[in-house]
Amino acid sequence: MCVIKSTPEKEYAAAVFLKWFTAAEQKLNFVLSTGYFPVTKEAYNHILDKSFENDTDPRIAALRATMIRMHQDYDFYIPPVVDGFDEMQRDYEERLRAIASSSREKYQEQIGDRDSEEVFAEIAKGAYEDFINSMMFGY
Repeated sequence: MCVIKSTPEKEYAAAVFLKWFTAAEQKLNFVLSTGYFPVTKEAYNHILDKSFENDTDPRIAALRATMIRMHQDYDFYIPPVVDGFDEMQRDYEERLRAIASSSREKYQEQIGDRDSEEVFAEIAKGAYEDFINSMMFGY
C-alpha cells in the first residue's frame, strides 16, 4: 500500500486501516475467505492457538490441519535483506519460467501418441542442470 499525495488526516486513516487490516483477528477472516496463509507470525500463531482446536467451522479445522502439516514438513524460506535481492529474485523467476516454458513446448512437440511418462522423462532430463547453469553462468 502506498500514498502518493496525502494530508495528515489521510496518513492517519491509512495507518489506522493498516493496523486493523494486519491485526491477527482480521487476518483470520482474510485467510478463511481467500485461502491464503497468514503472513505474520501473530496471525499464524492465532490460527494455531489451542482455542481454535475445537472450532466447529470446518474451514478453520482444515486450515489448522494444513498449517500444522506444513509447519512440520516444510522449511520456510525467508529472503535475505541484501541490496539487489529483488533483481536476483526476478532473474531467478524469469529463468525458471523460461526453462519450464521451453520444456513444455518440447513436450507438446514430442508427445504425439507416445507414452507421456517417457516423453516427460526425456524432456526433464537435464532441465534442472540447464536451469542451474543458467543461474551460475548466465546462459
